[in-house]
Parts: sequence; structure tokens; C-alpha cells
Amino acid sequence: MSQHDDKKKFYCREWAFQKLSHCLDQRPVSKTCGALLLGGSGCGKTTFCSELCWPSQGPSGRQQRALNRRLLCYHFLQGHNEKSLSLSEFVRSLVTQILNHSTESHKERSMRRKMAQEAKVEEEKNISYEQNLSENCSLPQESLYSNVYADSLLSPTLESKKSDVPPIPNLPVNPRTLIADAYLEKLKSDPEIQIALRAKNIELNPDDCLKRALLFPLLEIDPPKTSLFILIDSIDEHSFVYSNSTLTRSKPRERSSQSKTIAELLANHHHLFPQWLLLVCTARKQSKSIAKMFTGFRKLSLDDLRKSQVVRDVQQYILARLDQENSLRQHISRDTAEMLNQLHIKSNGCFLYLEKVLDGVSDNFIVLREVREIPGTLNGLYLWLCQRLFNRRQFAKVQQLLNVILAAKCAINEPLLYDIIKVYNPKMSHDDFKKRFNLLRRIIVVGKTGAIRLFHHSFAEWLLDIKHCTQKYLCNIFHGHCILAMYYTLHAKYLNNQEIYDYAFHLTRMEQYLNEKPTQKCPTLMYKLSQEKHNLSQGENSLEKTSTEIYSDLKALQELTKYEEKEMTGELQYLAKVEVGIVRLKELL
Repeated sequence: MSQHDDKKKFYCREWAFQKLSHCLDQRPVSKTCGALLLGGSGCGKTTFCSELCWPSQGPSGRQQRALNRRLLCYHFLQGHNEKSLSLSEFVRSLVTQILNHSTESHKERSMRRKMAQEAKVEEEKNISYEQNLSENCSLPQESLYSNVYADSLLSPTLESKKSDVPPIPNLPVNPRTLIADAYLEKLKSDPEIQIALRAKNIELNPDDCLKRALLFPLLEIDPPKTSLFILIDSIDEHSFVYSNSTLTRSKPRERSSQSKTIAELLANHHHLFPQWLLLVCTARKQSKSIAKMFTGFRKLSLDDLRKSQVVRDVQQYILARLDQENSLRQHISRDTAEMLNQLHIKSNGCFLYLEKVLDGVSDNFIVLREVREIPGTLNGLYLWLCQRLFNRRQFAKVQQLLNVILAAKCAINEPLLYDIIKVYNPKMSHDDFKKRFNLLRRIIVVGKTGAIRLFHHSFAEWLLDIKHCTQKYLCNIFHGHCILAMYYTLHAKYLNNQEIYDYAFHLTRMEQYLNEKPTQKCPTLMYKLSQEKHNLSQGENSLEKTSTEIYSDLKALQELTKYEEKEMTGELQYLAKVEVGIVRLKELL
């Protein structure tokens, strides 16, 4: 799912866009090569970045659209998504986006749209002869842009009239197109750049590859008339260490000579950025290590209530939602007006806090006067919401669903989640699953594609942190890994490459869990793992036999894929550990 799926209406932050624009304008004459946007969880850093990448339409989005035209490339890091943290994925993604701005790429997309338009015209002709064709035809997505090529469909008479009209002068070429064209020429003519862009080479030596593949070529290109910028969201995100059912961030390592994270890679080389290119990153304000890495950067705080513009953002957000949502306005009275002021104070500049409370009021789930009872922190709000949503028995019913959602690497929709849970609990009926799933409706988001995710990554962290969620709402991500390993084991013969990679990942996580405290595992889960094998196997095939077959399939796949250039980061390492995971799974069963 792309970042802009299900994008909500954007409010405020005009001052932040202005400051970012000022940083861009000052870049050619400034020693500062970057800007760092800081704020706590839920203050809107990722939303701000999304607005720069996919700006709102209308007058309110004018500043964002102007900045978007100067955006060369972007990258969103997510702690639960290992692919987004990969150095090779990062470098190759930036290069791909730059190339997408080239004239050659524009022409290729234009040609596709033209072909789509021609296909559409041809299909429309066929429809007139075959009535049922309209039910079966599937037009390419590019046909949505067919009006761009209306000229090619003009009649000869109109074409002759058109030729008498003086040609429209060419619009100035976007600076990023000039950069992309120059970079593409270098890429085509320089084998060193091509070699440096191979995924394996980036993983082996990310520092050298970043310089050879991207920074040195950009330094050699003639500067554009206006500065451009690269946007990196959540630069402080890195892999989580899972221990004792509690989610904790790994301790900062000593800086080494070779970069191990995207943050280190950029911190070690931002001084090599050309004078026309600004690096813009976001991070949590608690990330002291990031502040040290980027000491010379211009810092902008999105939730510093000592700044009048931040206070005004909070006020404008509340007022804008009241103005545009009748479901909220109907709750306003003399008695409740004071509650909005309390909400403003309690949010402490956290837009996610405001959003969850106002959404609850709009849905008649929260009464405005209850604001005085809601704790004044995001963690406190999450505890209050869960106490409102679930009693102990209800949470026990949804706990394994949450464990799977937290552990899953792939996009999970409702039918797939049911199939996975069915492996763990074969007696669960579809109606029972629907009731349990419905209990989650206020804490999950279902995308346009049906993909399920928790409404915010900070809530996922909260569910795994006993300090804040308490024992009552504590989830265990390792139970999710075990259930997913069981599911993939039973479907091993039908797994594609990505699913085999995910399967290996869950097996290694399960192995880690079993090795930590083998005598203190959840007895219910261990019982399920041991007792359900007869129910889940078909005919004479046991799980032990299936596991052996899986191992053979995995080894065969490893032989087929080990020389492929585009294999995913770490895939071979994970596959190498599969044998151990299989053995442990067989021991359990």
C-alpha cells in the first residue's frame, strides 16, 4: 500500500512549509546542507512528509505543490518494515525516482498512455458489435489520462484548422528534469555507476556505492537555477529488538567506519551533497543520537508549544474540523466549549491525540465532557481507549488477532487473517471470527486494497510495552510469529518467493523465542502446536513429513535464486537458518 492511500484531509502547518521553502532558497549560499524536522510520536511528521509528496488540491495546498515541484526523491522508513530500512533498497529507490523525472521516462509514460487510449477506442468500437464485451473488458489504468492524447483522435478537418494556430511556446523545463536527464546520461555511459547500483555491492560497501552511484555524479552535473531537496521520513527508525514479549529499541551502537543504517549513511556523507541539493529529514525529538549526527542542520520543531505558530496549528485544527464536520458541531454547547479548550491543552501539540478524541466524539463513542477524564499523554489515551473498548474477556478474544497483525510481514486482509487464525484455532467459525474482528474496528485501518494495519505505529509499540499497556493489554509478537510459521508450514507447497522469505523470517523469530526462555513459554500455544497437527494434516501426511518436504523445497529455491541480482536483502542468510527453524518446529510437534 502506498503512502498516500486513504490520505486524510490536511490542515495547518503553513509556517513549516514557509520555513522549508526559505531553507531551500538559502541553500546555494548557506553552509547548512540540511533541515531536521523534530517532534514526538503523533505530532504529524509523516503526515507532513506525505503532504509534500502527494500535495492537497485547492488553494490550501499551494505551498505544498510548489515545494513538491522541487522534490527530487523521498524515502519513508518504518520500523516494522525491514525492506524500508535496507541500504540497497534505499539507494536504488532514490536513483529510480530521479530517473523517473527524466525526459525519456516522461516519453515512455506518454507512449503507454497513448497506447492505452488507442486500446480504449478499439474496445469502444468492439462494444458496439458485442453487447457482452463490456462486462469482460479490463482497460489499462493509463486510459484515465486519455484526454492528454485527444489531439491524435481529431478528424482531418480539425487537424487542418489546428495547423493554422501558432504553436504554444514551450514551458520552462522543471529543474529536476534537467538533473534527471544529465544523471541518466552519466548512468548510461559510466559502468562504474551501474556496478555501484547492484544490490549486493551496496550491502557490502554502502558508503562507497552511495558516493560512486549518486553523490559524485550529482556533483559533476551543472547546478539547476533553483535548489531541490531529498526528503527522508523517520530517519531514526531502525529494526526492533523483541525480548520477553516487550518491544524495546536496540541500544545505540558505537559508530563504525562502515555505515550500517540509513541515518549513518547520510550523516557520514551529507557534506558531499551538491550546493543545490538540500537534505530534509524527520525524527523524534527524543532521538539524541540523530541530533548529534546532524549537528549543523536547521532544526524545526512541529510540537514546541513555546512557539506561537504551533499553538495556532492546534487551534486551527480543532476549528477546521468543527467547521467542516456537522457530526462534531452538534456536540458543541456552552457546557462543552470549555472541554475543547481542555482538549487543546491536554494534546500537548500531538495531532494524533486530537484526531483520536475528535473522531470518537464524531462517532458518538466519546462524549466531550469525558475529556476531563482522559489522561494527558498519548500512552494514557491508548490505555483509556482500550479500557473503554475491551473488558478482559473481550481482549482475550482479539489478542491472537493482534499478535498476528503485529508479527506479519506481508499485507494481511480479512479473509487471510481468518485463514491464519483458523490454523491456530480450527474450531473457530467464520461468524465467531467476524465478531472478534468487529471488536477491533476502532483500532485498525482497512485500506482500499483491504490491507489491515493498526491505526498508528505508536499504538503497535504500546501494545508490546508492558510499562504503558499494563499486563491486561500486553500482546506477544512471538506468538504471532509461531502462528504464522504454522500457517506457512501447512501451505508450503504453494508459497511464492516472497512468502518463502517471510516463512523463513517467522521461523527464525520463533527460534529466537524458543531459545530465550524455553521453560517459560505460553502453555496454551505449546499445546496448540502439539495437539493440532492431526487436525491440520491431510490423509497420511503429518507435519513432520511436511516440514521435511518444505526444507527440500527451500533448498531447491535457494539453489535457483542464489545468483539472482534482485534477491531481497538478507534472503540467503534467512534461508540458511531455515534448517534450524524446521528442526525446532519438529521438536515442538
